[in-house]
Amino acid sequence: MSPDQKKAFWMFSSLIFFMAVADRLVFVLFPVYLIEKGFSATEIGAIFSIASAFLIVSRFLVGKLSDRWGRKNILSASLLLNSVSLSMFPSVTNVSGFSVVKGIKEATTHFYSMLSDAIMADSFGKRIRARVLSRLGAALPLSRAAATIIGFVVTTYFSLAFGFYVAAFSVFISFLVFSMFFKETGKRKREAGDKLYLKTYSGSVLLVGVVAFLMSLNYTIAYQPAFFILASSLGVGANALFVMFLMIYLVSSGFAYLSGGWIERMGRKNMLSLSTLLIGLSVMFYTLSYDVLSLFAVMSMVAVSYYVFRVVYKTVLFDATNRNKRGEQIGFVKTVQGAGDMLGPVLGGLITDFVSLNSAFLVAGVLGIIAAAIVLNH
Repeated sequence: MSPDQKKAFWMFSSLIFFMAVADRLVFVLFPVYLIEKGFSATEIGAIFSIASAFLIVSRFLVGKLSDRWGRKNILSASLLLNSVSLSMFPSVTNVSGFSVVKGIKEATTHFYSMLSDAIMADSFGKRIRARVLSRLGAALPLSRAAATIIGFVVTTYFSLAFGFYVAAFSVFISFLVFSMFFKETGKRKREAGDKLYLKTYSGSVLLVGVVAFLMSLNYTIAYQPAFFILASSLGVGANALFVMFLMIYLVSSGFAYLSGGWIERMGRKNMLSLSTLLIGLSVMFYTLSYDVLSLFAVMSMVAVSYYVFRVVYKTVLFDATNRNKRGEQIGFVKTVQGAGDMLGPVLGGLITDFVSLNSAFLVAGVLGIIAAAIVLNH
């Protein structure tokens, strides 16, 4: 890597750490917080789905605008607003309030995800991309492991509500890091007649969009809130979940680190198909979880598959985009993913309440298998 690429690598590593701390705190605390407040599976699913609706238009527009007016200002503002929204969670009490605050949080989180992906793709060329992304991919579960330790301390010695303030502070640190260390170059000037409208995307971008949609449904149906209801029914609370996730993240980090070499040897298409298949099959095993150990075993299988998938998915996505339209193209994929984020939780809640908990895991698993088949046959 060149000196500029090394600087970018360490900046992204720092952002990944602080954003992962906030993300994992909220990932565990928010569903548990809602369950303790007495919300039903359908209500929790509705909160997640309504919140995801904020993403559909905004995701696409922010990518296009960043291509024309630069990414730093938009991303910095998103991080700051994200921090503010997290600090508001403890003061909300009803479905509508949680939906709005969660919507702001989700929109700004995905602004960060989308724009940081675009900057990352600009920073690391195709020749070194897979290996760099595997190292950053390994940093993510390690950072989440640190988050579980913080979460365990928060839930043991403080309260669930206090965890949201810790998450807000962590995002604020991300805002400071990005604002101070990222120098934007090469802004694209807006040309005459350069309007914001949908264009035809390449087959590769469309394929990634389909995979993003299906795997978003897979994740949200299985985890928002089915997984947490299963954990609660087995007597696994927030403290125990943080400990379990700590061990899982440490193991997953090694697999993510190695995945860069696997991608280069097996090929991007084969690895993408294999990782989505493994996620789909692993999620189905939640139906066999009957105690803490069996739950932990399935969580481990899902997590290892997921962190390998993240690396290969980002590699394929970045390869499919071009520099001048990268923000717009990634925005398109994230918009399609946002549709899955919106539909999945309400579907998962309805399936859980009106069919069965196991049915939610089976439906999620089938979606992962379908994604694998589509990639393999493309």
